[in-house]
Amino acid sequence: MVQIDEAFLNKAVKKGLDTLQKGEHLDIKDPNGIGKFIFGTLAS
Repeated sequence: MVQIDEAFLNKAVKKGLDTLQKGEHLDIKDPNGIGKFIFGTLAS
């Protein structure tokens, strides 16, 4: 299970902002794609 602490949250937010700055986006019509994108972003 993933621990949600300050360090994890900061890492997740930073990766999300970095992704947005790169111009990547989500296809909101695909809920499975959202989960894959989030976990892929956090894993990188």
